[in-house]
This record gives sequence, C-alpha cells and structure tokens, in this order.
Amino acid sequence: MDMMLMHFLMRLRNKFVTIELKNGTVVMGYVSSVDLAMNFHLNRVSMTLKSEKPASVDAVSIRGNNIRYIIFPNNLNLDALMIDIPQQTRRT
Repeated sequence: MDMMLMHFLMRLRNKFVTIELKNGTVVMGYVSSVDLAMNFHLNRVSMTLKSEKPASVDAVSIRGNNIRYIIFPNNLNLDALMIDIPQQTRRT
C-alpha cells in the first residue's frame, strides 16, 4: 500500500465520509481512525444495506478489502489534508 495514501486516509479523523462496500451497503459516518490495513473505524453511523431502510449505530469497523469507494463531502478541503504528508524518496 502506498504510504502517501495511508497518511492521507489517517488524516481523515473526525471527518464525515460515505463508504460504499462491495456488497452494495452504504455506510456514512465520522472517521475515528484508519489503520495500515485500510480498515476504517467510524462513529455516529448511518448504514443502508442494499434495498433496506437506513439504520443508525454508534460505531462500526469496516475491513479495508470490503471497500469499493470512499466518497468525500464537497466541502472537504483536500489540499489542507495533503499538507505535511511525507514525500517518498527515490532509491537508486
């Protein structure tokens, strides 16, 4: 996994995101943490299973390999999140 991507995702703490899973479930909530395996831990969650009504839960963990898309809100300042992300150095 590209470390720049991981550093970016880890900086999403307390940000609202929508995550679509490979099985069609849509999960919306606030990121509490993201680990190196790209597992997301969300709180204040609304979860909509395919063809069902939304359900509210306090917290949920999503295994990284089940994620199809991560959707950021339009008002999220992506440039600010990318500041101070360490750049990879090339080895020759």
